[in-house]
Amino acid sequence: MEVGHQDSFLLTNLTDGKSRSINATVQVVSEHANWYVDNDVNIPAQDLEKAARIYEDQVRPAVVSALGDIWNPGIDGDPRLNILHANLSGAAGYYGSRDEFPRQVHPNSNEREIIYMDARSLKAGSDLYMGVLAHELQHAIHWNQDIGEEAWVNEGLSEYATNLAGYRAQSQDSFLKRPQVQLNSWPTDIQTSFPHYGASVLFFTYLSQHYGGPEGMGELVRQQLDGVAGVNAYLAQYETTFTEVFQNWVVANYLDASTGPYGYPDTDVELQNAAKVSRAASLRERQPQFSAQYYDLSALGDHVTLLFQGSTTTRLVGDGCHGGKSCWWGGMADSIDSTLTGRFDLSGLTEANLKFDIWYDIERGWDYAYVEVSKDDGQTWDILRMSRSTKYNPTGNSYGHGYTGSSGVWVDEFVDLTSYVGGEVLIRFEYVTDDAAHLDGVVIDNIAIPELGFLDDVESFMVWEAQGFTRIGEFLPQQYAVQLMEIFEDDTFRVTPMELDANNAGGLVITGIGSVVKKAVLVVSPITEGTRHPTNFDLEIILPGPTGP
Repeated sequence: MEVGHQDSFLLTNLTDGKSRSINATVQVVSEHANWYVDNDVNIPAQDLEKAARIYEDQVRPAVVSALGDIWNPGIDGDPRLNILHANLSGAAGYYGSRDEFPRQVHPNSNEREIIYMDARSLKAGSDLYMGVLAHELQHAIHWNQDIGEEAWVNEGLSEYATNLAGYRAQSQDSFLKRPQVQLNSWPTDIQTSFPHYGASVLFFTYLSQHYGGPEGMGELVRQQLDGVAGVNAYLAQYETTFTEVFQNWVVANYLDASTGPYGYPDTDVELQNAAKVSRAASLRERQPQFSAQYYDLSALGDHVTLLFQGSTTTRLVGDGCHGGKSCWWGGMADSIDSTLTGRFDLSGLTEANLKFDIWYDIERGWDYAYVEVSKDDGQTWDILRMSRSTKYNPTGNSYGHGYTGSSGVWVDEFVDLTSYVGGEVLIRFEYVTDDAAHLDGVVIDNIAIPELGFLDDVESFMVWEAQGFTRIGEFLPQQYAVQLMEIFEDDTFRVTPMELDANNAGGLVITGIGSVVKKAVLVVSPITEGTRHPTNFDLEIILPGPTGP
């Protein structure tokens, strides 16, 4: 690659998923990167040269030495990363894994390793610019080391890479002001995502400082299991789990002790959002899983009784199964391709129809579910057009008529299979997600081919080969971590877990507030894995009544 070389590119609007074409020219070639600028954008040469110098001398060495490298030489055969500067929409920068695939696989691929940088909001070579570049570099590295990581892990490690490169991830301040966001789930609305970035970067900063350092985070990047499962696999060598570390982490976010598990050895953290309680109260709260709600009880006086009652169950998906206790679920993760396949003999029939009930909540325009038929034992597949399916495809992610968006309620679907009668066919339900956010996905129930006398209500009848689909019930058992932090007058502290019974009921009594106890703070965290749905709990705060003469 030489300075002056020109290429055309497709840019994605991350707000609506639509693409537009631009032409760009290589203005700088450094050892490990080609630096493109949109022909309609002007960036001073000295700024771009400064950015290239800092990238080669500081950013890339710090990130690559700890976390690994990008695909090299990659799909384009060029060992250099491409960094394209243009006026973006919806982000200061992004990395798109679609570019790692040929256009036959994804029509909007630019067929090279690319990081896109916004020329309007970022001054090339500035600290903000270099921090964003480090963030996006981790995404490119992570795709090469572990395709399909969960967004909360991938984004957290990208913010961690910003810190690793010598800059500061500003998102952590947003989280410390609003810690009631779910750590292990990612919103589809970009406008609400900033505290989630902060939660993830602080969690992985804490993980790094207590369990393995930057090299350990590189091991986590290479871990092929994703999300909580990947973190658990990494933590197995330390004989602990994600949930156990999470409980220590929410305490550390408040105490930030100088030693032990309740602090950050190398980072100053100051939580700014503990609800101050000044009188007796009966609180009914609704809270996301793997989040933290803090209650400052320090103004309540010497003797305080706390009574907690949590829900015993929570939903796995947004609606229950349709007419029974079990249904098929396509899973809930990034970069998945879940299939549910059945073999049916339509010989001797003159007509056939497929009926089923479906509920779905799918990231609109990015993720899709399909119904398919094969007459050649799975060599080729026809995607069926359903009453609720659509060809809406702003991002290029869809393979044909599919379900995307939200059904809102359970829907009865019907499709004519008469053109497939006369032999064996495979019928398949498929759910495909991209590598960013996801929602609850797709749920199938009451699958029938009446002409065969076939009805599967998913209660007991098993004719399906499930890869990624699982039989589920409506609810999961709800779990909580409720912890009391007491800071004494000599600045020592004590952390006391509240013991909960099988019905998620428990209590604690606090004495000495205002004398030996300088501050008392309760932190409540729902900790049920596998769901993105919040739960309810009641907290009763009881003070002593007036005494007689």
